[in-house]
Amino acid sequence: MADKRIPSGNATEDGGTKDGSGAGGRAAQRRARRKRNRRRKIVIPLVVVGSLLLLTGVAGAYVAYRTLNGNIKTDSVEGKLSAERPEVGGNGKGKPMNLVIIGSDSRAGANKSLGGGKDEGERSDTTLLLHLSSDRKRAVVMSIPRDILVTVPACVLRDGAKSEERDRQMFNSAYELGGAACTRNTLERMTGMRIDHHIIVDFSGFKGMVDAVGGVEICLPQEVQDKTGRISLAAGKRTVGGKEALDFVRLRHDEAIGGNGSDLGRIKRQQAFIASLAKQITSSKVLLNPARVFNLADALTKSIRADEGLDSVKALVDLARSVQGIKTSDMTFVTVPVYDSPTDKNRLELVQPDARRLFQAINADEPLNGRKPGGGSAASPVPAPAPGKAGAAPPAAAAAAPPPAAVPASQVHVKVLNGSGRPGAAREVSDALAKRGFVVDSTGNATTSAAGTTIEHAPELADHAHALAAAVPGAVLEPRKSAADAVVLTIGSSFKAVAPPGGAPAAAPPASSAPPPLKVATRDGDQDICKAT
Repeated sequence: MADKRIPSGNATEDGGTKDGSGAGGRAAQRRARRKRNRRRKIVIPLVVVGSLLLLTGVAGAYVAYRTLNGNIKTDSVEGKLSAERPEVGGNGKGKPMNLVIIGSDSRAGANKSLGGGKDEGERSDTTLLLHLSSDRKRAVVMSIPRDILVTVPACVLRDGAKSEERDRQMFNSAYELGGAACTRNTLERMTGMRIDHHIIVDFSGFKGMVDAVGGVEICLPQEVQDKTGRISLAAGKRTVGGKEALDFVRLRHDEAIGGNGSDLGRIKRQQAFIASLAKQITSSKVLLNPARVFNLADALTKSIRADEGLDSVKALVDLARSVQGIKTSDMTFVTVPVYDSPTDKNRLELVQPDARRLFQAINADEPLNGRKPGGGSAASPVPAPAPGKAGAAPPAAAAAAPPPAAVPASQVHVKVLNGSGRPGAAREVSDALAKRGFVVDSTGNATTSAAGTTIEHAPELADHAHALAAAVPGAVLEPRKSAADAVVLTIGSSFKAVAPPGGAPAAAPPASSAPPPLKVATRDGDQDICKAT
């Protein structure tokens, strides 16, 4: 468990007094002005952790530290994480961090009057994956729609029993099933990224943070009148308090602000709101007001539960200090690419290979918006696919690679995964491939469903992958260093059938020695809140 010892003494860390007067207080004010003049560095791109940096001016006070430290509750994952976990990512220049922030819809206590779940227990109302780059110069906040159909791996249940693996479940069911540990296991299976920590925030905590900073500015393209009568907002920019802000970011059905009943409309609002809240926290209205800083920290720590590595003020402040150089321009918001499920209009499926490529890019610390840390262009970002094009196969490579040497089917070992959503598809394809002479090592279900069909392979098995592609029309080759010894064929919903033996030669499959291009829409932390993504 993280160190929860209380430091001795009652002076602030810079030697000044708690009310901001004296040399230490004036120095703090000068430092704050310099920060604002440097394009207002954000503390961290998610307020849950970011506001803790502000505690460095008050956490040295014995009473304040003791109060705040005692507020934080531990949400243990000991013995609950999967035995087989992804390796640590990054670019080899340090260790990145992946932190999951879970917004709980628990109706316990004050949450009941704020719109918590109608049933007892709790579900994940919002889930964000915060990725901090290895050098702590860039941050990505990835929103994960709760309606995505995924594979929920075996988890330790809330009563201590263990569940079986479950296919095609709503993502947020993992939290209801086995809490944050099950959510982390599910995310690791879905993304291939190692999750280091988690924080859980409830509705009352969100409301308390907004109220503690004096409200947050939002922007609406037109007037909003919620059909339920809960919320009424005028068009344009305006400042909202905690309860109004909570209703605003949770609203799913108002078309005036992109609400179409799914998570996607409100995710855009949440991303813009988080950026606006971060700016408000680092403004002089909060930064130079010790009472407001403490109220914010008090509201935050009262409402969070964290794993053993982040369950103390010291741990959270240390984390926040490590990323205090990140500017808003270095913060990128992105949403997992999805499309409406063909089997259930109320559910979503991952767009592949776009989702897989996004996870790989984040895990490797690649910039998603084409910017270098601190501003400037790193490379031209790949534009997001046009609306309605989700799930389409990526364009073929500009130049065809030279054909590899032919490999007989009897030497090609294949693992077949069903990502089509159609029961029995993996077995059908397996039987057809076996008739053509391929060696099928195993069959199973893919983690998520997808429209396109892919063939993953290690670089040294490129010739084996091409041999398989000749029998699988339309499949896209995906070279991956982490691929298994066998070639992995994932069948998408658009797949028709294995080509018969002796048929016409198949066209060369799209292939590249580099990963497929990344096609996702992003939002920068310094983007105008009135600008749509």
